[in-house]
Parts: sequence; C-alpha cells; structure tokens
Amino acid sequence: LTVGRLAECHAFLNWKTTALAETIMEEQIRAKLEEIRPMLQADGGDLEVATIEGTDVTLRLKGACGGCPHATMTIKQGIQRILREQVDENIVVEQA
Repeated sequence: LTVGRLAECHAFLNWKTTALAETIMEEQIRAKLEEIRPMLQADGGDLEVATIEGTDVTLRLKGACGGCPHATMTIKQGIQRILREQVDENIVVEQA
C-alpha cells in the first residue's frame, strides 16, 4: 500500500463518513418536521421541505402559514428552535 493510495482511501472514508452523517441528519430533521406539521395543520397551514443541505434547511410554508405575517417568527422561533433543541444546535432554517 503506497502513501498515495493510503491518502486516497482516507479521503474516501472521510467522504463516506460525512455523507452518512448528513443522511442521518436529514432523516432526523425530516422526522422532527413530520412531528411539527400537525401543529401547523391545526391552524390551517402546512410546511414543505424545499432543501436540506447538512444543517441548512429551507422550507415552504403553505396554506394559512404561507401568507401569514408571522411566518418568519414561526420559522425562526418555532421550527428552527425545536430543531436546534432536539436535533442539532447548528441547524439554520430559512423560508423558500
């Protein structure tokens, strides 16, 4: 095993580990969002995931939540706070 080949293997394993961690993170985020959705639906709204890239989450608020003047507060002080407390403290949620 050459030093160059060892470096390639190391880089590949780091990439696979990072990809696996991101997949697990995305699954945790999606699961928590599914728990949050009924609260929004109770008020005539809903959410749709636009993108999840690592800890960056972009959502579309729909229904009553989509046009609500408090949408930013719902995203930041509601959804983002819950995700940070229960999934990962580095999550940032934005509205699409």
